[in-house]
Amino acid sequence: MISKKICILFVCVLLFSACSASNGGSIPFFGGNSKQGSSDKPTNGLGLSYTFDVNTQRLPDVNYDLLLKNDGDKPIIITPENFKFHTINRYNGQDVFTQESLEDMRSTLFERGDILIPIGGEFKIQNRNLRIIDEVYFTDGRDSLYDSIDYQMIISYDYATEFDNNLELDLDTYEVTARGISQAAPIKLTDINLINSNGDKLEFVIEDRGRGDSSVQINDLDFTLGTNQLNCKNYYKTTGSPKKIENTPILSNDFSTLLVVCDIDLSQYDDNSITTTKTFGSFSYLYTLLEQGTINFGDIRSAGYE
Repeated sequence: MISKKICILFVCVLLFSACSASNGGSIPFFGGNSKQGSSDKPTNGLGLSYTFDVNTQRLPDVNYDLLLKNDGDKPIIITPENFKFHTINRYNGQDVFTQESLEDMRSTLFERGDILIPIGGEFKIQNRNLRIIDEVYFTDGRDSLYDSIDYQMIISYDYATEFDNNLELDLDTYEVTARGISQAAPIKLTDINLINSNGDKLEFVIEDRGRGDSSVQINDLDFTLGTNQLNCKNYYKTTGSPKKIENTPILSNDFSTLLVVCDIDLSQYDDNSITTTKTFGSFSYLYTLLEQGTINFGDIRSAGYE
């Protein structure tokens, strides 16, 4: 009788443990319709991606879907301050979409506060509506009609890239080989070079591999070789000589590659053999994505659903 009770107690403990394990790894989502992300940390990806689709079949109503995805290695948070949507065209100094529909867009996006997109997760809004003001769609007050309007969506988020790589230093050939350079981030360390220019230096090549038009302000660069923190200077890569950066590095369409050039002491390494060491570092940044599009009007214009 006692052994039977022990067996029943053992089975209950197993069932309770299984239930606890299945409920212990959940990640909360905020805002919109969200999907659970993977628990595996990725080693390759580009951070935030987006799809913004508009349907203009029922002008002056513009139907839109917005999908945000995170294939980076960190959760992404988008605050109301870091989301902007407006028309480039203005009417009497105001947006071309009605204020009511713009407020509906923002309240839908941030219904539960900041948007949190976990690793491997997504945020989705479907079948929402923006409406063009009558004065723009039907007349601009000068007896002429707009043919189209241009809109712009800007999304910014804070992110950081970390790397930790094995290096093989061959001083006989003056070459360095970096093993396993891979990060799941929009700004990536893509190469490491050994150069001699006014002394021995390591050149870290950092590139914007994100999607679409972007602007990136990079902060807090911190690089180490072995156990030594490196003293570095920043340059933009150009078609000619590198351009020295005096202030905060900003990557854009004009300069999409950052060169971090660090002084190193090679006297501690053997000239006649390959030395294996490590380099690691990190840098944080504000990543800004820009979406720009055009909505064309037809010659025949109805009032849509009034």
